[in-house]
Amino acid sequence: MTVAFGILSLQAKSTLTKDCTNGGCPATDSSTVSNLKLYDNMADIGLGVAAAGFITGTILYLTERPSTSTGARHVEPWIGMGSGGVRGSF
Repeated sequence: MTVAFGILSLQAKSTLTKDCTNGGCPATDSSTVSNLKLYDNMADIGLGVAAAGFITGTILYLTERPSTSTGARHVEPWIGMGSGGVRGSF
């Protein structure tokens, strides 16, 4: 997502660089200016979400406790409303 919006942002900026001169843009480029702002914001949000996910994953990985499993097989039946089954670890 971030990469896609980044590419769209660069394309919009390139269009505005060609069309806008002397610090002003023609009225026909108003939608391009709006799109540029939208694409920049979406890329920033995607980057923030990715960074938060990376940090959370790193913290969870580093604070994970070692498994106390003895390696024994475990089978457990379960029954629910209109369903049932078996779950376990092997």
